[in-house]
Amino acid sequence: MFFRIFNNEKCRSLSSLIIFLIVICHIISVSGCVTTSTIKYPKEKVIQKKSSDKIEYIILKDGIKINTKNKQIIYVDTLNSLLIMNHDLVSLDTNKTLSDSLKSTKMKLVRSVGKNTIIPMKDVLEFFVEKIETDALLTTFFVTGVIAGVVLATILIKNATDGVAPPNEPPTPPQPPPPPPPPSSCPLVFLFDGENYVFDSEPISGVICENMKRTDLSKLESLKPSEGKFKLHIKNQPGEKEMLDEVKLVSVSHPENSFVTTSPEGQFFNYKNIIKPQSVTDENGKDVTVFFNEKDDVRWQTQMAFDTSFSSGSERHKLKFRFPKPKGAGRALIFVNCGTAYWGAHMIKHMLNLKGDKVEDWYGSLFSADKEIRKLIEFLSKEELFMLKVNLHEDDQYKVKTLIPAGGPLMDEDRVIRLPIENVTGDYIEFILNPPAGFWKIDQIGIIYDYELIEEKNIKVLDAIYAVDQDGRDLINMISTKDKIYYDMPDEGNYSNVEFNVPQDFDRSVNEIFIRTTGYYEIYTNKNNREQKALIEDIMNTPGKIIQYSMSQYKQNMNRFTENLNLYGKK
Repeated sequence: MFFRIFNNEKCRSLSSLIIFLIVICHIISVSGCVTTSTIKYPKEKVIQKKSSDKIEYIILKDGIKINTKNKQIIYVDTLNSLLIMNHDLVSLDTNKTLSDSLKSTKMKLVRSVGKNTIIPMKDVLEFFVEKIETDALLTTFFVTGVIAGVVLATILIKNATDGVAPPNEPPTPPQPPPPPPPPSSCPLVFLFDGENYVFDSEPISGVICENMKRTDLSKLESLKPSEGKFKLHIKNQPGEKEMLDEVKLVSVSHPENSFVTTSPEGQFFNYKNIIKPQSVTDENGKDVTVFFNEKDDVRWQTQMAFDTSFSSGSERHKLKFRFPKPKGAGRALIFVNCGTAYWGAHMIKHMLNLKGDKVEDWYGSLFSADKEIRKLIEFLSKEELFMLKVNLHEDDQYKVKTLIPAGGPLMDEDRVIRLPIENVTGDYIEFILNPPAGFWKIDQIGIIYDYELIEEKNIKVLDAIYAVDQDGRDLINMISTKDKIYYDMPDEGNYSNVEFNVPQDFDRSVNEIFIRTTGYYEIYTNKNNREQKALIEDIMNTPGKIIQYSMSQYKQNMNRFTENLNLYGKK
């Protein structure tokens, strides 16, 4: 009936309107419902699939980054190695040079074979792929609009046909209900970059109860104005209840050709240059400087083994940094891009699960008893699980001078931390970090000598003008002020769309945009088991026990956990 009416001569103009409506709504739905992120890919899947052309890049254990976009990667199981094809796949039986090279037992770390490359699997640290998600609920909204528009236009067409009777046709079956939203991978902030919603921020990481609530500032590096608005898409993470008290944007003005980064205390600093380390050595005396020179996604981290024969060797790493020190320098900032390692994030939930049926009582004690919250903070500080001590060399000894907070694990953020160097003599600055095995990943550490604290007059706070969740609920009053009236996201797949007016004088070359988020989250745990009180007390009171326990859990859960590593990304 629809198409018979659609082709009637009296309805040509309305028919054109329908086609135009469908095309426009399709374009809107495609551009507005897609989110992209780069995620870690498990080694097991590379081995299981034998071949892949979806891997964006590979990180080797010596810090080399290999771009493999649009290249075929083949796993050669007889050699436990990767073959990266730089041209069309050929048969090994008809390619003697390639076949002989694969049979060679003297392969170096990365060996070129003609236009191809061979990499032993034992030398691979990480794989990354690009993940593109379409938001089903948002798409359903647009599709519903298209259907409604077409139905309305069809009614108009039918009325315009002046009594033309439709043929006898069977009734159209009812449409199935819209599908549920796809699983969300993390409680993240996606920003609209002019084409897609791109993963760019992960605020309030590690804030596991209301008594630990804090405010985070995260730079939105890819955010671009769209129709006079800044547009954000905020998603929930599986296994958590997100509680947001305030969400705002902060526009920071700065001189052209300079950079702005925040401190953990929420101050903004302007600078032009980051000094790279002169050298970085680890606990074995190995030079690992390449991992810390710049933000390149080549992160230093504990090399968690591919098999279950992992042995930590020691409970902590020892990273010794040396930087050149200009004559007369009396102040400095440490620039750091780092985050909690993936296994470290897993251990947060594991430790909460040890509380079993007493976890709610424990949460309550953190809220009401200063003793319990102090005990937790002292434990985390002592073990340096999520806060690293900077041991600065001065007066012929190493002294703790400041702390580096963790972020992530999904998105590592830039931070600058004041470093008092007035008592440091000589031509260089030297400090030591002792990250516990398995808990940290670091992309860049540098020193800034020439910097300025940005004045309040150059900082503008932007309030949201639109905020609606997946059910159409208006969130403006919930996220506008810090009043403990929370925007809650209790379920996997919960999301909100938030918009802000772009300031009239906004210029990307002299303005940075940050999201300012206040809140906390609660991790859902298994409350059916009994509390393992003795084990918890042993871990809390025995120095280094948490790291030993963590490594034992890693060996037990290797295969199961690595299947889930594709939840994680980078910045």
